[in-house]
Amino acid sequence: MIELLHDKYFISSEADVDGVILDASDAFCTISGYSRKELIGQKHSIVRHGDTPDSTIKKMWDTITSGKTWKGVIQNKAKNGDAYWVDSTIEPMFDADGNIIGYLSFRFDVTDRIEIKKK
Repeated sequence: MIELLHDKYFISSEADVDGVILDASDAFCTISGYSRKELIGQKHSIVRHGDTPDSTIKKMWDTITSGKTWKGVIQNKAKNGDAYWVDSTIEPMFDADGNIIGYLSFRFDVTDRIEIKKK
């Protein structure tokens, strides 16, 4: 039951070491406008908003590929072109030998909070 609630309410995904999506929660599908089938096999950049600075993406990748957790608020783009903001945590996953084998990402929709701050 908890896993079903997680899938419905938490924007989450699992990706390989290259950022290719291996799994996506229902909540990720809902906010992005993509079906699970459309997301799986695509790089996470499928939802990257053009206004997101390259420096932000570089810092995120530098952090997670070094084995550390990255946290930050980032703007993404839905399939229909709408922007949305998420408070993100991305954690590396390790094998038994300590090698990074992929990444788990957990996000919360903070679009309303960002839009209020803008006004």
